Amino acid sequence: MVGFLAGAAGGASVSIVVSAVDKFSKTFNMAETKMTGLLGVAQRNTAAFLAAGAAITGLGIVGAIGISKLVKEAVSFETAFIGVRKTVELSEEEFKELENRFKDLSRTIPFTFQELSNIGEIAGQLGVKGVDNIESFTRTIADISATTNLTAEQAATDFARFANIMNMPIEKVSQLGSVIVDLGNNLATTEAEILEMGMRISGAGQALDMTEGEVMAWAGALSSVGVRAEMGGTAISKLMINISSMVATGKPELEGFAKVAGMTADEFTKAFEQDASKALQVFFEGLGKVESEGGDVLAVLEGLDIKEVRLRDAVLRLASGYGTLDEALDIQKNAWEKDTALSEEAQKRYDSMQSQLIILGNQFKTLGAELGVVLFPILEKLIGLVTKITDWFAGLTEGQKKFIVIAGIVATVLALIIGPALIILAMLPAMAAGLGMVAGGLTAVSIAGLPVWVVALLIAVAIAALIAIGILLVKNWDKIKIAALKLGVHIKNVFIGIHNVIVSVWNGIVSYIESSINRIIKGVNSVIKTINKVPGINIGTIGEISLGKFKGEMMESAQYIPTLITTETTPSTVNNININNLNGFNSRDIANQLQEELNNKI
Repeated sequence: MVGFLAGAAGGASVSIVVSAVDKFSKTFNMAETKMTGLLGVAQRNTAAFLAAGAAITGLGIVGAIGISKLVKEAVSFETAFIGVRKTVELSEEEFKELENRFKDLSRTIPFTFQELSNIGEIAGQLGVKGVDNIESFTRTIADISATTNLTAEQAATDFARFANIMNMPIEKVSQLGSVIVDLGNNLATTEAEILEMGMRISGAGQALDMTEGEVMAWAGALSSVGVRAEMGGTAISKLMINISSMVATGKPELEGFAKVAGMTADEFTKAFEQDASKALQVFFEGLGKVESEGGDVLAVLEGLDIKEVRLRDAVLRLASGYGTLDEALDIQKNAWEKDTALSEEAQKRYDSMQSQLIILGNQFKTLGAELGVVLFPILEKLIGLVTKITDWFAGLTEGQKKFIVIAGIVATVLALIIGPALIILAMLPAMAAGLGMVAGGLTAVSIAGLPVWVVALLIAVAIAALIAIGILLVKNWDKIKIAALKLGVHIKNVFIGIHNVIVSVWNGIVSYIESSINRIIKGVNSVIKTINKVPGINIGTIGEISLGKFKGEMMESAQYIPTLITTETTPSTVNNININNLNGFNSRDIANQLQEELNNKI
């Protein structure tokens, strides 16, 4: 052994080390060439790489924000309609029908689904029942809100309450809206003032069997001559009730009111019983003539026992403008019969560019909400997964929890280390020359500073380690292959899941576009059918389209299928193991060279 070491003291160790370094250099040079080529491509196309990276990053950010917006819009729709569900009693099918009607309505008028749902919620609170009635009430209130100075909430609340006081069928709410709008357009008052005064005198109007339109006409006349609802409305109501009581009981005081109206007590009683509104109209007309003819109106009021300040002021104002009362009563009668004033006024508003832009926005919001609903099941599964993880973590011992936390910290630290390491790795080609010099210097130091037998021993140990690694790989190769196959299946399933989510969202978009286009085609065909009614004209209708071919297919999850692997029994001796070109080295060549060098130097 000593002779072997002494005999090898010459250039053997140098040749061996130089040979090993030479083979390593060839392998490293190949890797360097490939890396340099890749970096060269990147450098030559820097702008393209930056643009692609920015585009991918931008798409990722936009995608994340877009998904967040879709889910937010869907949640907003769901929350708004929950209010309707709380106040309205309908079956699940009827709720779905009402929800769809609100969505369709938001595509034709400048009110969002949420605003329409709020009106529907109020309708339910105030006793409006049935899908048709709720939709009609909601549409009318929206029209009033768009054409008057009434808010949707104020209009919905007061209209429903007025209907309850007057025992008015909810189906007539559109006619009531037409009356108020027409009065507001033609009298010196606003719709809000008319409705407020109408609410004040509605009790008296109901007691006197006035119609809903007549009550609003009186309200319009009173407010247009400056009588404020909170001050004069109650006073006028009391006067109406008092006259009604006189008529019912035949009190002597009734003769004074009849005289002002130009009638006897019996005539006035008969007129009042037939049409209370008309009889009171004649009374105020007579009072106005007393004033216009120079009579003492105050003395007349004194004789009628109308002394209360607010009542006297209201009566005097209405008497002075009795022509306004006549006009208001004529307006309400015409508006109630035609029932077009509200819809015509609203349509003028809806035809404006501002309203059309709001309607367009509503259509996009509805589309976004419907796409957001598609994501609900995915989010529910995610929430369920997080819940399971939370429950699992809560059931761990304190020691297990600490271990997981520490493992998380270590993983974070490793990530912080791996990131810079990858950057350094990318710089390796540029450092190749310097690394070669360092390797050469280390070799020189090794040769100069260590005994030859130590150098030879280190090389032998390195070769043995490589052989041992090769043996482990060969023995466990089937297990490694199976594990790799299973990992590949899992990774594939992740991408299949992502594909299915994208396909599901895309198919929803295609279906909505198909439905929207066919809805337009249906409308066009309706127009064509109308035109075809003209003799001599026969235009063909348009067929519906199908975008099914643009839809994507869902993918099935991949399954791991084990394959039968046949291997020949390999002896366990090192001599029969063939490890070729491991990390750029051919172990058998190196071993042969080592033996040859040693034989030559001994």
